[in-house]
Amino acid sequence: MSITPNLDEKMEVITFIEDKMREGKANPKIRGWAMSTILKQVEETYGEHHVPLARDYFIRYHRRDKN
Repeated sequence: MSITPNLDEKMEVITFIEDKMREGKANPKIRGWAMSTILKQVEETYGEHHVPLARDYFIRYHRRDKN
């Protein structure tokens, strides 16, 4: 358990997102991933209250990735 409340849970969601993005890129049938699909999976797996965190992570990830 971390000192920061909910940090472990947030890191679990972020790891889930990164895993889904990797799976999408590695799958020759899919050849990528869709943010909407992963957000739906986050909602189904972790609950609706984690969707804003996931959306914010995508926005920050892409901003960092493009620089």
